[in-house]
Order: sequence, then structure tokens, then C-alpha cells
Amino acid sequence: MSAQDIQQLQGLLEVYIDQSPDLLDTLWARGQQAGITKEILPFIQMAGNYFLMIQDIIPDQQGVYGLLDDAYATQHFVQSASDGYEQLTGLPLVPEDLRQRNNIIRSIIGETVAAELDTMVATAMQTTAYTQAQQQLSNWGGSLTDTGTGSWGGTWEDEMSRTAASCGISINW
Repeated sequence: MSAQDIQQLQGLLEVYIDQSPDLLDTLWARGQQAGITKEILPFIQMAGNYFLMIQDIIPDQQGVYGLLDDAYATQHFVQSASDGYEQLTGLPLVPEDLRQRNNIIRSIIGETVAAELDTMVATAMQTTAYTQAQQQLSNWGGSLTDTGTGSWGGTWEDEMSRTAASCGISINW
């Protein structure tokens, strides 16, 4: 594995991390568009709180690796919130399907860390604030259009897979 391969892989991981706040921006923009910012706020707070914790499962002092759990938790929560809303209304909250890229990151952070984060997200989704916000959103039932905020395009996963493979890392999704 060359230094260039490692640098490229790190760059792709940084893109994943950097896009996490963009997803929260997308969630907020969609809430504003729908006039439901009060209902969207619990989603954003729950997703953002873990991202802001310095001492979490993988401490942030570990650099890019230390931020991957934060980004994974944020993106997994956003996907879960979007899925829940889509089950109720037929419409996703965010235009991106984050499952594929989350599975890639899951293979990097490890199953034990990912399972702990999955449990944390599932527990957060059981809170009263979340269920009330979900109910208010489903009562709204309006149409959300793509604001363009946080949109990645479709190549990140392919690029991550190619780069990881060149570094000898096998990603199973």
C-alpha cells in the first residue's frame, strides 16, 4: 500500500465525515420548506449530539478514525429518521439513500463499534421526543423537494471501494 493510496483513502473518509453536517443541513432545509422546523429539531439534535461528543466510542483525538464513528452515527440516524418518515408517508426526509456508504464505513470501524452505534440510534429513536416529532411529521404529509443541500452524487461508494481495494482493504456491502 503506497503513501498515495493511504492519502487517497483518508481523503475519501474525510469526505464522508464532512458530509455528515451537510445531511443535517438538508434535514433542516426540508423542515423549513415544509414549515415543520419545530418537528425536525429533535432529529437534528439527536443526530448532532453524538457528533459533538469528544470522548465517545472512538475518541475524536484519533483523527479521521476518531470521527468516523461520529459520522456513522449521524448518517445512520438520518437514514433511520428518513426511513421512518417514508414508512408513514411514502416520502423520504432526505433524498440520499445512505445505507451503502454506511455499510462501507461499518466495515472500517468494525462490527463491534457499529453494533454499539446501531443500538444507540435505535434507543434514540424510541424516545418520546423522537416519536412525537415523527407523528407530527407524518400528520404533515406534504411533499418535500430536493434542495440540493448535501447531495453527493452516486460515485462516492465506488471511489471508496476502489481506493480501499488498492490499499488491500476488502469492503463487503
